[in-house]
Amino acid sequence: MNLTNNIKHFDSKDLLDDFLFNKLSDISQSGNFHSIILSGGSSPVSFYKKLGNSSLSLSNLQFVLSDDRRVPIDDPLSNEGMLNETIGVVEGFNLLSLHSNDIEQSLNSIPVYELAILGMGLDGHFASIFPEMTNVDKALTSLGSIEMVDDGFPEVPRISMTLNEIDKAKEIILLISGQEKIDLLSNLRADSNLPIKYLIERTKHKLLITTSA
Repeated sequence: MNLTNNIKHFDSKDLLDDFLFNKLSDISQSGNFHSIILSGGSSPVSFYKKLGNSSLSLSNLQFVLSDDRRVPIDDPLSNEGMLNETIGVVEGFNLLSLHSNDIEQSLNSIPVYELAILGMGLDGHFASIFPEMTNVDKALTSLGSIEMVDDGFPEVPRISMTLNEIDKAKEIILLISGQEKIDLLSNLRADSNLPIKYLIERTKHKLLITTSA
């Protein structure tokens, strides 16, 4: 699977964070209202901290996580809690909670996402769509917006956007750090059953894979 044209390398994590910040700044300053998908996990945390320390107004943006653990917001495993701590101090920060009772209706009312920022695990998962989870096929093929997930590591229940929902994004940036993950993508075969393969196949025309030293 040739991904050469989809990969952009940055010489440092700071340069990658600057790239993400500038892209979000351009979207914010466009004057229109936009929805943005954000990733949990460790890969984007330094970018979120940069955003949280900035004076950028986010009042015309609505954010939503690609996935979260089904734990209390003050739990260290909560992606929503992490975002509230790192970005929540920024003017106009608006996070649509995956834990809301009407989350499916809310997501269905979003026709398009301007941008999705995603991560990938060493097992080839993205969002909370894991290769060995019991409902992986449904998460990858369903026309619905979310799936409840009972698998994954750490072993806590999760909620995840489906591939169909993520595909509503006009542009997708996949954050890759570490040689092992780079090697996984470089050696990805067309007959692979890893979830990341399905993301790449479906969104390759609008997918940018970023790597950093």
